[in-house]
Formats: sequence, C-alpha cells, structure tokens
Amino acid sequence: MSLLFFAVLFAVGIIAEAFLLLGRVDKKDIFLMGVDVVLSAVGFIPSKDEWSGSEYAFVMHFSIAAVFFAVGYALTFKKRLMPIIDEQLLLIFNILFIYIYAIQGGFEQFSLMLIPIIFMTAAVFVNAFLHTPITRMWKIIFYIWFLVMTVAFAVMQFSFNNLGAFLNGGADIYFLPVGTLLSGMASLYIAIHLFYLYRLVPIPSGDERWSEIIKDWKADLDLIVERYSTVEGTVTSTAIIVIILGGLLAINYFFNFLSPVFLLSAGLALASFVVRKNPVVDVSAEIAIKE
Repeated sequence: MSLLFFAVLFAVGIIAEAFLLLGRVDKKDIFLMGVDVVLSAVGFIPSKDEWSGSEYAFVMHFSIAAVFFAVGYALTFKKRLMPIIDEQLLLIFNILFIYIYAIQGGFEQFSLMLIPIIFMTAAVFVNAFLHTPITRMWKIIFYIWFLVMTVAFAVMQFSFNNLGAFLNGGADIYFLPVGTLLSGMASLYIAIHLFYLYRLVPIPSGDERWSEIIKDWKADLDLIVERYSTVEGTVTSTAIIVIILGGLLAINYFFNFLSPVFLLSAGLALASFVVRKNPVVDVSAEIAIKE
C-alpha cells in the first residue's frame, strides 16, 4: 500500500472526528468545515527549493495542512467544541488520570510532576464532596486541568508509534488501516485541546498589539468560566463514583483482569453520560456583550 493511501485514510479519520465532535451538523457547519479544508490546502504549496527541482516533501506538507485544518476548525467551532464540565466529570477524569499515571509507573519514584498532580487531585475531591464555593479563578484552573487530562487520555488511548511511523515515512507505516483512521481522529482531538491550552497563554504573534492579545485572552477566559457548570451532584452519587470506578481501577491495577485501554474507554463513556445532564449553552452573545 502506498503512502498516499494511508495519507487519505489519515485525513478521513480527521474529518470523521470533526463530525463526531460537533454531534449534530447542518449545511452551514458542512460549509464552514469545507472552508477550513480549502484553507488548509495552503500547507501543500511547494517551498522555494521544491519549485526549483528538489524532491517534494509530501509528509511534511501533509502534516502542515493537518495542523492548519485543526487550528481553523478549533477557531470556527470553539464555542461548540469546548464541553461543559462539572465537579463529577472532573472527579471521573481525575480518577482515570491517577490510574493511567500509576500504570505508567508515575508513582514509582518522586518527581516534581507529582506536586501539581497531588494538589489538583486533592482540590477536585474536596470540591466534589464538600461543594465548596467556586470562584472565577478556580473555574479557570479546573478547566485547564480538564484540558490537560483530556490530552493525556488521548495520547494514552491511541497508538502514536504508528502515527510517528507515518510522519517519518517509514516502510512499515501501519499494520492495520484501522490504525490510520484512529490516529487521524486522535490527532485532531489532541490538536484541538492543545490549541485551547495555547490560547490560554497570552503570547504575542507578529505585529499583534498587546491590547488585542489581552482582549482575546480575556474572551477565552470568559468562555471557560461559562463552560464550568455549577450543577452539584449529591454526596451519595459522588461516593458511588469513587467506590465503583476507583475500586474497579484499583483492583485492576493489582490483578490486571482487564485491559487498561478498555477501562479507560469505559470510564470516558461514563464521563460522557455525566456530561449529558448539562445542557449545551451558546454563550457567544454574553461574551460579545462583555467585550
């Protein structure tokens, strides 16, 4: 199978994930995604050396085009892609994160990374059980923590050794075409959340003025605050989540009955069920007023 075949499959995976993340789509959504696809084609424009006769670096240009699409897609549908989270969703994600971090050997020896992990885990548990008042700052902190864990899950869930082989143009690109599709889907999922994390850091680009940078940054923070739901779960339901999910993961950690990937998928499915109780609200009008 040729490199082009796998590139097409990888691109199909990206587009499939784009539709899945949006859920319901209409003609306007399809048109806007089409615009993002057309604009991303800029990444395939040959460099000066390639115009002069050098070999065309297809893999490099494909990667650039994929990044362009991810950024354009994230900007186009930002208010729909950023999920609404609450204390119980954070709790589920945190329990899963601790489990995955443990099986990766993260607790075998002390590292500086353990400090923020322990701190944020304690904060999530205290908030879930005591329903402490959440300030604007803590909503932002919790949402950033959610984005960090989401990216970590995506990296752990999919095989990026295959993705690396594809980007390096190796001979054994993939053992199964399905792996190409999944890696394409995962790459968009990760790229979107990495982009949102990047957007939360006020970094100047080009001739952009600091006043414009700060304005955009504040708008992103406003969106995060609106995306944190204050719906509180009961102590009983919170305890059930910890006992069942935490207990199952603890038992599997010591006895390894089930695949960690299977448990991660099951946990994320549970998290999706929790998300459904929070209605998706379009806050663009409110943010526009604040701006």
